[in-house]
Amino acid sequence: GGVAALTGLEPKAAEARLADLAAAEIVVAQAESKLAGERAFVFRTDLAREATYASLTESDRVLGHRLAGEWLEQAGEDDALVLAGHFERGGDGERAARHHLRAARRATAACDFVGAAIIASVGVACSGPGPVRGALHLLAAEAKQWRGSLDDASELLERALQELPAGGDDWTSAMALLGLAEFRRGHRPESEIVAERLLAAGRPARGVGASRVLEFASALVLFGRVELGTRLGELARADDELGTQAGREALRAVSAVMEGDFEMALEAQERVVALLERAGDRRAAATELLNVAYFCTELGDYDRAEIVALRAAELRDELGLFSQSAQTLAQVAARRGQTERAIDLELEAI
Repeated sequence: GGVAALTGLEPKAAEARLADLAAAEIVVAQAESKLAGERAFVFRTDLAREATYASLTESDRVLGHRLAGEWLEQAGEDDALVLAGHFERGGDGERAARHHLRAARRATAACDFVGAAIIASVGVACSGPGPVRGALHLLAAEAKQWRGSLDDASELLERALQELPAGGDDWTSAMALLGLAEFRRGHRPESEIVAERLLAAGRPARGVGASRVLEFASALVLFGRVELGTRLGELARADDELGTQAGREALRAVSAVMEGDFEMALEAQERVVALLERAGDRRAAATELLNVAYFCTELGDYDRAEIVALRAAELRDELGLFSQSAQTLAQVAARRGQTERAIDLELEAI
């Protein structure tokens, strides 16, 4: 089917031409094809492939890649980077960008944050202004945040917000991530301005955006902005996805901390981890485990705190995340009176 689409031949004529090429040992039929109902052929040698490609005019190459991309889309090709490559070389930057966006989302879901950032930057380079470019900036920013690069993340989020429609789901996610990034950078007034902008928009948060809004709300509550954080959390009250349920439990946990009830906080935080694990979100679960360890430390259960912190460290290392466990372990060591070990762990955390 692909050869017919590229050459304009009738299907039977294309099959006959492929049979001739196979008989001449220029191409070889593959035992299997990843596209249902299609036969797959490859050039017998790299030299044959390169010579054939070099014989095309530039305009034919561009047209060929565009036609190949269109046919592969219709035939069910699932490799977003393959499709993006064809459309990029075929002169259709916007379609290439959409496939780069899909590939970057998959890389993020697989915790390949380096790959996600690279794919997103390539997508930005071939996209025009608008929501797709904004979503690519958003994914790149998320990847930077997970790697601990908050300055880069904030810059990318500002770019994303210039492209995304105000009040939309991606806009809500970008705003919440920007508020968190500013908060973690120590820019508290700026983070509060972001919170007020989210509240002024008045849009109910859904899905991933709801989880991010609740994470931002929890940070505000934990550092004394209880009323602002509580109001912000109300934006996510209508969403019932597992990640959002986990976010609400996390907000309950920090609210309990503000009331001095660490036992209630620990119970809520354990529910957070359980919900995230049910949702399959190992990245967030790895982060929230550190809060379980912190609450155990505050309750004097140092053995469990250390076990949980080490589990979080192993999971974060496995996922390629910026590790934060050393600081938690340092707190446990300090509470146990192990001053030298606490200092060593604090230095490791820097």
